[in-house]
Amino acid sequence: MQILWVSYLLGQWIVLSSGLILLNKHILSEAGFDFPCTLVLLHMLFCTACACVWKLLGWVSVPRLGGPRAYCARFVPIGLCFAASLSLGNAAYLHISVAFVQMLKASTPVATLVVSFMLGLEQPSWRLTGLILLISSGVGIACAAQVHPSIPGVLLQLGAIGFEASRLCLVNLLLTLRGLRLSPIASVLLISPICALCLLPAWAMLEAPRLLALGSAPWVRVGAATLGEGRASPLHCMCGCTA
Repeated sequence: MQILWVSYLLGQWIVLSSGLILLNKHILSEAGFDFPCTLVLLHMLFCTACACVWKLLGWVSVPRLGGPRAYCARFVPIGLCFAASLSLGNAAYLHISVAFVQMLKASTPVATLVVSFMLGLEQPSWRLTGLILLISSGVGIACAAQVHPSIPGVLLQLGAIGFEASRLCLVNLLLTLRGLRLSPIASVLLISPICALCLLPAWAMLEAPRLLALGSAPWVRVGAATLGEGRASPLHCMCGCTA
């Protein structure tokens, strides 16, 4: 029974992840809603609202964190890395294809391992060095087949990978060294508001003026129903995949 439940969760993850990636690509490129920070901000606000409702209904318990200072020290770096990873990853869709993005994402384990070395979570060894070279070679071969790579798109996606690797290592530090045990919904409740706050300055400078100048045109062009479908997937956010 446990195997069936795990298999179901894996299948659900694959379907939700793939569907949301394709939907975001459609919204950003084909539907013409080229506002990646706005899209992530909507996602974080929706997830925050859902998590708050779940907490009010008693579906989630949040451990005591020791006050605002401890909360900020533990979760602000994670929220900042999460915000940067999601925004840069969405921005990359404006320049390169979904397939090429997934090729580049294959280097995430390499980046995570390098950051783990830097933070002292892993000790360098010949075995890990060999794995890094193997994965890097595979990604390089896959990306070499890309006929028209976009330099801005590649740089944006590499930046997203770097921030995602940092986020994963910070979460590892939080859970192992500080001994916190958080459910997925509790993680959303604690991290999504910080992620939204971290996005606000960049959104206000880069996208808010253009949105105000264009009025309702971008929203009408993409459609409220399409945006609603893309945001109504907090499980995807819980798993930490690019929104």
